[in-house]
Amino acid sequence: MKLFTFSAAVFLATAQDPEFNPSLDGQSFKITIVQASGYVDVDPSADDGFSGYVIDMISSVAKRAKFEYTLQLPSGHGINCSPTLDPNSADGAYGSEYVAAYLCGQNDALGPVPVTYQTDMYWSMFYVTNQRQLAGKFSLPFKPPTHGLTMYGTATGINNFQDLIGQQETGKQGKACVGGNTAYANWLADAMPALQTIEILNTEAGVDEALASGKCTVVINAEHAAVHFVRYHYEREECEINGKPVGIIGDGLEYGLTQMAIGFNENVTETTVRAMSYWLNDMMACSSNDPDCSESLYAAWIENFGRGDACGYIANPASEYTSRGAIIGTITGYPSSESTSGGAIIGTITGYTIASLAIIRLLASNA
Repeated sequence: MKLFTFSAAVFLATAQDPEFNPSLDGQSFKITIVQASGYVDVDPSADDGFSGYVIDMISSVAKRAKFEYTLQLPSGHGINCSPTLDPNSADGAYGSEYVAAYLCGQNDALGPVPVTYQTDMYWSMFYVTNQRQLAGKFSLPFKPPTHGLTMYGTATGINNFQDLIGQQETGKQGKACVGGNTAYANWLADAMPALQTIEILNTEAGVDEALASGKCTVVINAEHAAVHFVRYHYEREECEINGKPVGIIGDGLEYGLTQMAIGFNENVTETTVRAMSYWLNDMMACSSNDPDCSESLYAAWIENFGRGDACGYIANPASEYTSRGAIIGTITGYPSSESTSGGAIIGTITGYTIASLAIIRLLASNA
């Protein structure tokens, strides 16, 4: 794949006191980005080669902090790349197998890679992890207006992650798909060792292939990836995979990896990190109805994230085995569920019968 770069000298005049507006005075930085649909889209036909939420974020901060930048994809020379390229050869650099590989991408900033491929920072939907903190520096954390790790796909009747693990243990559910070459997949393996997973290509095309082939019916990724996947299918009127609608499955995690940030190599000065953090915070805190706010990225993008139920997905649809007895039970206040057993159905029918006989006797006594 061709290496796409975008350089821009971008300066934004401000009426505020410059003492409180840290400027990087036109410095130039190389930034590694990683493909993620809707957030970093790679488009060879576009003038700059890239578009998406992260690209707008970089542009917004660059205008405020007054720096130039070059964007490039993972080179493939990092130790976490698969395969890792020969450091003495340019063959295969920036190949398509690396564009969505997060661990591979961070290597270009954190090293070791040949000098030609080194970058100053990695900036995409990178989670803040302990390992990355030890390896380099981080900016102020950021995150899109969504939550953490989420299940999505075509499976139904799964309430949360622990429920998924329980259903895997009984054989009702198979392995869940997770993105390969990602920090979150490694985190899940440590945090939930009982969770059965299988790695897939960390792209929407990879998820499509995995769901269509039956490799999995549950995919785990950040919520922003989940809602974008549903929106992608909704906009193309391709809401069903194997005859089942796609959607968000159960409750996402309320703990674990949620914060993202810009990662820097050790050679980047603290002044640079502070300046970018300052303007990143300014961008996130900026209100769209504030006349002094030159740009509110969050307000502008919030409608772009979509809804997890856009394709008509129902988390707990009526069971295929629902009988007349179960329907009667529902009418008389008895609950029914996808896992209704024969005993529950009999109990429902019995309850209805007893109630009916009691009413008949009452009417007879009052006649």
